[in-house]
Amino acid sequence: EVRGVVQEDMSQRLFPGPFGGHVDYCTRFGGGHGMFVSGMMSANGNNGVGIVGIAPESKLHLVKGLSACFDREDHPVYPIHLLMLYAAGFEIEGWPKNETPSCVINLSLGADGPCPMYLQAIIDVILAKNVSIVVAAGNSRFDARLSMPANCEGVITVGASDFIGQMTEYSNFGPRIDLMAPGGDSGHPIVSLSNLETDAYGLAQGTSMSTPMVSGTILLMQSLNPRLTPAEIKEILVNTTYELPFGCHRGEDACGAGLLNTYEAVASLVGSYYCPAVDQPA
Repeated sequence: EVRGVVQEDMSQRLFPGPFGGHVDYCTRFGGGHGMFVSGMMSANGNNGVGIVGIAPESKLHLVKGLSACFDREDHPVYPIHLLMLYAAGFEIEGWPKNETPSCVINLSLGADGPCPMYLQAIIDVILAKNVSIVVAAGNSRFDARLSMPANCEGVITVGASDFIGQMTEYSNFGPRIDLMAPGGDSGHPIVSLSNLETDAYGLAQGTSMSTPMVSGTILLMQSLNPRLTPAEIKEILVNTTYELPFGCHRGEDACGAGLLNTYEAVASLVGSYYCPAVDQPA
């Protein structure tokens, strides 16, 4: 169910759900994570309502691989690796064909442990189809090499920065981090859409919030050059980051290349660009 403020700010942003229209709507046990992340990526702009997503003209697939609502009987929860293949446009026996394959797969999720061989194999075939996979580093304050799928090869692993641009205390860290993006902190949480109990807005913090900022940036990049490969996209993102204003308090090479710079990442794909606020004669 999507209604109220969420309906207005996500109008025409969602492809019809292949397995039903349920979108993580919970009234008792919690949830709403999927809609929060979705709003950060794709919420409508210039409509006088709510927030604006990083890529407000993008469209999202509704695929449900985790549930905080304990609603598996009413709303089936499918294996994440199958949903990834479906999103990338691979045909799966017994499932409806995905006529609009995704350009980016956002995984604001994780668990402890090594990257499973089967999951790495699936990631490899998805990357070969020029579909980027962006993954949350995790919120356990330990080395991201111990968290999957953040430790899988080829994905873009995102740590969380706080209000002043440092890595947050909760974010996983280490050489597996590619870059960081705002994830909120206790005094400055992220605001997005919420379909938890009432359709309005919510506050949250975590690398789950950092990840859609990178995914949304990739959608903007691909709108200019849809032929970019995942490797090229990662290289651009890494090479256009902001330097951490106070360094990396977790140690050298623990915070990735720096802070996401959406403007520079997108502008790097344009031969020349004009910014009235900067380029206008005095």
